[in-house]
Amino acid sequence: MSLLRRKHAHRSIGQGPAGTLWYLMKRMLLAAGLVATAASAWSMDYTNGFALTTPDGHHIGAMLASPSFKAEKGDCVFLLIPVSPAAVSSRLGILVSGLKGKGELHWRKQNGAIVVPNDGAVLLTILPSGEVADTSGTIIGSAIAIPE
Repeated sequence: MSLLRRKHAHRSIGQGPAGTLWYLMKRMLLAAGLVATAASAWSMDYTNGFALTTPDGHHIGAMLASPSFKAEKGDCVFLLIPVSPAAVSSRLGILVSGLKGKGELHWRKQNGAIVVPNDGAVLLTILPSGEVADTSGTIIGSAIAIPE
């Protein structure tokens, strides 16, 4: 890839700050030796957050946690940083938008998964496979671990 193309590669995934953020996150994952697929980048124990994508690969945002997912439970926030309008209207986009509006939430490990409960209901689950499920258990996207 030429230097000029590399310098402007973020434009292929979206314009402005959101596109730049996703470009930087992708570069960070690649630099850590991870590829941009949930199956190969999945490592729930060594991350403080996940990049969230729709089933067709559109970036939606992120889930950031404190402490890291090495712990059994903690707090988290959701960031909505879509790179396309279609991504916002996806099931994952709508869920992340709602979770972002709730502010700081709790997370816990349960049966090998990470769950985000609220008022007795599980709002979002990140399965050990890296898939993201909604309240009904329907797979609505993927989670790619962001290395510590």
